[in-house]
Amino acid sequence: MGTNGYYVVRYRNMYFTSHHNSDGYPERLGLKVFGEMLDGLKNHSHSLLIENGDDFDPPTPEQPEAYFSTYEIDLDRNIFHIDGMPFFSLECLPDDDAFIKYITDDHMTITEDYSAENHISEDHYGHVACPLKCPPEHKYKRPAPPVVDNSELVTYQSLVCTGSQVALSDMLAKSDMLSQDEHVRVTLLEVMIGQCMISSAIGKQIYEIELLSDHNQFTDDQWSIACFMASVTFVPQMFDHIFRACHPEPKRREFIWVREDTVVCIATHLYDERCLQASVSRLLNEISEQKDSPGHYFGIAFSVFQCAIVKVVKDAHTTTFSHTSALQFLPSFYAFSPSTPGITALARLGYRIDPALFMRTMKVFHYA
Repeated sequence: MGTNGYYVVRYRNMYFTSHHNSDGYPERLGLKVFGEMLDGLKNHSHSLLIENGDDFDPPTPEQPEAYFSTYEIDLDRNIFHIDGMPFFSLECLPDDDAFIKYITDDHMTITEDYSAENHISEDHYGHVACPLKCPPEHKYKRPAPPVVDNSELVTYQSLVCTGSQVALSDMLAKSDMLSQDEHVRVTLLEVMIGQCMISSAIGKQIYEIELLSDHNQFTDDQWSIACFMASVTFVPQMFDHIFRACHPEPKRREFIWVREDTVVCIATHLYDERCLQASVSRLLNEISEQKDSPGHYFGIAFSVFQCAIVKVVKDAHTTTFSHTSALQFLPSFYAFSPSTPGITALARLGYRIDPALFMRTMKVFHYA
């Protein structure tokens, strides 16, 4: 009775979808999908889920839109999704009672005619999400860091590194204490990132980014989200009596120069030492190829969840570099505070004096 629902199986990057016109509630269709999944996994047969599980539409490479309650068995990544959001690991599933408890977060109510009010658990930003109380063994798993070939670390190991956990304040030769103006910039960036997180479309993409195996798997939409978050603090912050602004949309490429002396690259798994060093190597190579003049340059390795800042010092004869550790950038979707070390670091880096700011502002506001 009542709501519609989808039963979906992802297998070899193809989606098999079955539409149910009624009983799309977790305790009906949800448990049906859950039970058939357990049977298929116990028999070690992925094809059993597709051939015997339901009346599926022809497979498609496109994930179905979650207009109705959607229960997806993702055999490619060993994840059980609800409404397009990751919940459980297929390698360690809860029992039926715990399944209902975790996905409804104890908010499911059943009326006398056995219809239900669908209160799937949500994070603090209003997205359907696996609740904090779900035990780690049942929760979906992020992919392991990719294997980093030694060739990707050659530049990192060949140049002189003067520090691998340097505070940004030391890089900028500034006090650890934020100035009043810097506080404003940090707060503004926190608000901007929060607005991204509260968007249903962007929130879903962020959860998907968490499941990527390496930076080459970013879709165009995911790359645009990451690029915006990493670069918005470098956009001229002009708000007084502005009626029309036009920020050019960046074209997708490996490196984005957000200032004459600052470049960004999109990465993943920065918490892993070798992945971090490989991303730093990419930035060092780009700065070396693009900048011949002596001076100080900055690079930002950015994964949405973490960021790391690199400082390169070039003189006539030598090049040295230092970098921060991987700093948390994105707040948890269950956080009570919007503040993170990464947001503070990027806001401070973006607040440096920019000699080209006037011309950039003129171009944005069509005065030049």
